[in-house]
Amino acid sequence: MLFRSHRTVEIGKRRLEAVRFRPDFFEAFYNRGTIKLAMHRFEAALADFDRAVRLRPAFEAAWNNRGGVLLTLGRYDEAAANFDRLIGFAPRNGRAWYNRGTAHLLTRRYDKAAADFARALRLMPDHPDAFGCLASTALHLCDFARTAEFAPEVERHIRAGRDIIAALIVLGYTGDPALQRRAGENYLRIALPGALAPLPPRKPVRRERIRVAYLSGDFHAHATAFLISELFERHDRSRFELVGISYGMDDGGPQRARIARAFDQFHDVQGADDASVAAGLRTLEIDIAVDLKGHTQGARPGILALRPAPVQVAYLGYPGTMGGGGIDYAIADAVVAPFSDAPFFSEKIVHLPGCYQVNDSHRPRPAAGDRKSTRLNSSH
Repeated sequence: MLFRSHRTVEIGKRRLEAVRFRPDFFEAFYNRGTIKLAMHRFEAALADFDRAVRLRPAFEAAWNNRGGVLLTLGRYDEAAANFDRLIGFAPRNGRAWYNRGTAHLLTRRYDKAAADFARALRLMPDHPDAFGCLASTALHLCDFARTAEFAPEVERHIRAGRDIIAALIVLGYTGDPALQRRAGENYLRIALPGALAPLPPRKPVRRERIRVAYLSGDFHAHATAFLISELFERHDRSRFELVGISYGMDDGGPQRARIARAFDQFHDVQGADDASVAAGLRTLEIDIAVDLKGHTQGARPGILALRPAPVQVAYLGYPGTMGGGGIDYAIADAVVAPFSDAPFFSEKIVHLPGCYQVNDSHRPRPAAGDRKSTRLNSSH
């Protein structure tokens, strides 16, 4: 129970009693599904939303949440079909248009995504994410007329601070590091629940080995995993104890297995909320927590924003500033984050010699005889 929220479990039990007494009580299934969603129990939440929409086919909120779970599970085509159904009977539901646009964006149907985000903005002009996603589609489509049109709007939205322009999108529109930092600050302020207060400071614990936790949603067949696996294996175990915290998918593949073996402890916390994970890190007495995601897809900055460890570090996944979130140091190098950029980082910049990006020396390379030269053919 190290990474489980006791309060949400208790509320979920109460909802279970409700559906036992009233198996046709569609709102109870919806409410229980919403609780399971907050607990990151996605498959169980999906089952409850399925039941809710079977009992009440025009239940807009349940269809929206059901599609959101499908997006989280990476079942993007199913999510798009879910929102097709919702839009069919609720064409003025702006969230449905936004969510379907997200499904199209994640399946690289950028033109369809752009149309859906534009419709969502017309229905919900104050939606915190829709404009940023619309701006993203223009970059993906290499629609430079649109990006030129959007550029001043992107800057205005960032400076106004009322909505989210994802940091990776900002990089496509401006090289201004001050705006990049401001975008990160906006995201953390809007996306993280302000009601969660940081944990009380923890006194240092004397032990033979420093306990380091690496947190990521990419401990599977993913670029981050391919880069960093050997780093975990090469840590000096006489000085460091390694703890892996995985809040992403388990694909059951060899990369996942290799990473899990490399840690002294490995915890799959996909089913736990941010507060529960932070509390678990505190119970484990982690000395240094290393976030490997930064401002990239699937990140959970709310965990380290609760300050579970005395020292918290950002590394590898996003070599820019988080703009806050309890991160003390950003590990980079002189190229990606020169010390002259320090005013634009909320963290202290730490340089690794040469290049900050670790790589895996065991990755297979083609034999010399397998290399084939290619020549471009041209006609005259």
